[in-house]
Amino acid sequence: MDYIVRFLKRDDVQLYATLFFLIALIFIFHEMISMILLLIIFSYLAIQASDQITKKTGLPYPLAVIATYLLVLGLLILAIDYIFPVLYNQAILIPNAIAKGLREYPVLADYATDLAKKLDIVKEVSSNWQTWASQLLHTVGVLSNVTLMVLLSVFMSFIFALTRFRIDKFGRQFLTSNHPKLFKNIYFLTSKFIAHLGAVVEVQLKITIINTILTVIGLLFIGLPSPFVMGVIVFILGFVPVAGVLISIIPLSMMAFVTGGVWMFVEVLILIILIHSFESYFLHPRLMAGRTHLPIFVTFVTLIVMERLLGAWGLIVGVPIVSYFLDILGVQAMRVRVNQPNNN
Repeated sequence: MDYIVRFLKRDDVQLYATLFFLIALIFIFHEMISMILLLIIFSYLAIQASDQITKKTGLPYPLAVIATYLLVLGLLILAIDYIFPVLYNQAILIPNAIAKGLREYPVLADYATDLAKKLDIVKEVSSNWQTWASQLLHTVGVLSNVTLMVLLSVFMSFIFALTRFRIDKFGRQFLTSNHPKLFKNIYFLTSKFIAHLGAVVEVQLKITIINTILTVIGLLFIGLPSPFVMGVIVFILGFVPVAGVLISIIPLSMMAFVTGGVWMFVEVLILIILIHSFESYFLHPRLMAGRTHLPIFVTFVTLIVMERLLGAWGLIVGVPIVSYFLDILGVQAMRVRVNQPNNN
């Protein structure tokens, strides 16, 4: 019995027990995991940016936080105000461009005619309109929920970053509670995970910037109009795992087809495939491996496995989860130091 008591009082045993407790909490609140991760990512980036502003300008930290969010909001509004008119002007030209393309390429016209006969669109719409309407409403509902979740996460991250020191002071009060060891372990484990996740988010930001630069250069070479507008779209969507690439294909291919016809459309698709392949099979594993000190092969396998297990989120949190557990186990795959807080 004494051996069991001594075993349970060991620091490493209590640390791992706390880790399992946190994993159980995550499993219980798994439906909120997306909001929690977004809150962590937005808060981390906001705090890092605000600290840099305070360090370089001497601006008080609260004003630096407000300036950071106002700057991001202003850039987002300018980007939307600049992008949508261009997309609208190109979209209204699509019907004429399709008609022109069908006239210039009779093979496509014959194929479109045969496809329309086989699909019998009028019959499909009349017989399946209820199903399609239901799917459309479901999609609108999902998009509304995602938008609300992102906006709520941004707002909560703003409040967290603004009251960061007060929250830290409040949290340290738990270290003098009736269970100080438990809360010291929670603080240590969560802080270390946030450090790992934040480092990987910084890498993802670098990857998105590199992809945007390569895309703009490629679009300039192809001759697509408004390449910098398209670059802004690619940059914004670059933070959306997997789906961002697919969504960015729509405005790029649409503008390519309207401007240069089928051949420019094909060129843009090839460009997107090449850049996405470069990111997935070289840039992402290499930069992640360099930041996490994991071998490139291990990083590559982690991305594949975690994408299967966790979906799109696996591409973002997969590597930090693996490096985090290796760090906790003492392998120290990533040089992130988080000191245990004292009880004072």
